[in-house]
Amino acid sequence: MPTLTFHPDTSMETTSVDGQTSRLATNSTWDSIHGGAGTHSDDDDPINYTKTAQDYGQTTTNTWDSLIRSYLLFDTSELGAGSTVSGATFEIVVTAKTDSFSDHICLVDVNPAQNTSIHVNDHINHTSTTLQAPNVTLSSMTANSSAYTAWTLNSTGLGNIAKTGITKFGLRTGIDVADSDPGGCVLHAQKRTQIGYASADENISGDKRPKLVVTYTPPPFTPRAIIF
Repeated sequence: MPTLTFHPDTSMETTSVDGQTSRLATNSTWDSIHGGAGTHSDDDDPINYTKTAQDYGQTTTNTWDSLIRSYLLFDTSELGAGSTVSGATFEIVVTAKTDSFSDHICLVDVNPAQNTSIHVNDHINHTSTTLQAPNVTLSSMTANSSAYTAWTLNSTGLGNIAKTGITKFGLRTGIDVADSDPGGCVLHAQKRTQIGYASADENISGDKRPKLVVTYTPPPFTPRAIIF
């Protein structure tokens, strides 16, 4: 079967985007860092992040300082309304990782307010916990700015591929999706789940942009009647 490969737009975006939102607040309780409003957003950095970090420069034990969620949109309208999607992989090039909690990264669905920019309000209003693929552990990722890490979409993820529009996925840490404070951190221990990965605006040698690779069957050919 044929495949098509899609990428988020680079800046300036015309139909799609990738980026991140974050909540940065020192000495935060878990409920505050997890459920609080975003404080920053970015959609043109060469590296995106997905992160949950604890006790970095804190003054209170077992508090949190940051949580980052990322968003990756793809214009998949080339598939066409009559096509049949049979499989897909979501792939990124990881540039760095930290795995203090033996965590994993979850592919979820998102719905930012705009298709071509990411805003602070997207942080809590426009991302879900519904898994679009089996989780990928940080321990299995190669963070060498070269190798792709892939999520193989499940039936839910395949069903969310837009054949005539914009497909919208996001990345969250497992701790974030589970809404589960792992606790047990001593002051200034700087524990975190974190990955950095090449964005659509990446500046690494070669093409390392995020990609969605879709296996599909094109719409059936319908011959047109010829009238003489």
